[in-house]
Amino acid sequence: MSKFLDLFVAFCAAATSIIYPIFWIVWEILYAPIRLVLALAGLVAFTCAWISEMIGDIWKYLNGIFHLAAASDARVSTCEVSMWRSLWNDLFSQVGRHPIIPDCILITSMQL
Repeated sequence: MSKFLDLFVAFCAAATSIIYPIFWIVWEILYAPIRLVLALAGLVAFTCAWISEMIGDIWKYLNGIFHLAAASDARVSTCEVSMWRSLWNDLFSQVGRHPIIPDCILITSMQL
């Protein structure tokens, strides 16, 4: 009976130290491409979700701006346009009439 037990222990030792590492290596070689495909699929899903969320945020932001602009109902009358145009023309008609004072004259007069 002792020889049978010794033989069984030797078989188990051989199985765990020789057969199991070989099985483990073969399993990892077969499972590595599957793991790579699953990782790439996860990356693609994450990227698509991020892009979708970004587009949704931009849409919400622009939608709020458009609703605000539509709700303000800001229309410019022709009277306001002519008033702003006359103010603009008056401003630039005055710009050409005044002489330009060089900076060096201003600096020397400040030092006195």
